[in-house]
Amino acid sequence: MEKILHNNLPEIVFSSSNSTVSRQINKYLKESKLRKLSPRIYTSNFDEAPGVIIKRNLLHILGSLYPGSLLSHRSALDFNADETVYVTYKYDKKIQLPGVTIKFKRDQDQLREILSLQKNYTCLRLKELCLRICSRREVKNLK
Repeated sequence: MEKILHNNLPEIVFSSSNSTVSRQINKYLKESKLRKLSPRIYTSNFDEAPGVIIKRNLLHILGSLYPGSLLSHRSALDFNADETVYVTYKYDKKIQLPGVTIKFKRDQDQLREILSLQKNYTCLRLKELCLRICSRREVKNLK
C-alpha cells in the first residue's frame, strides 16, 4: 500500500540511474522533503520509524529493486515481514534493511518452473504449487 503524504510525494522513492531523477531526489533531500532509509530507498514519511516504513512497503521494494524475485520458503506460505524474509532470485545474498533482513536464495530451475506455470494457475493455486516444489526439493536433498 503506497501512501501519498502531505508533500504529494509517494511514501517510497527509489534512486535512479537517470540524472534528472537523481538531481530531483538530491533537491528533495536538501529541502528535507525526503530522507534516506537505505541505499537506493528514500521516503517522504518523517513521522514513522524506518523499519515500520520498510516492512509496510516491502513487496513494493522487492518488486521495484529486484524484478522477477519470488517469495519463497516460509515467507511464501505466510508472508509476515517480521525479521527475515526469504526470496528466490538470481543470486545468493543477504541484505539488511531497517527492521527486516532479506535472504536471497539462488534457484534458477525453481524460478523457471514457477514462472512458466504462472500463466495457467490462479495465485492461490500457484502458492500451493510453490509449496509442493519446495517440499519435493527438500525431500530430494534429504536422501
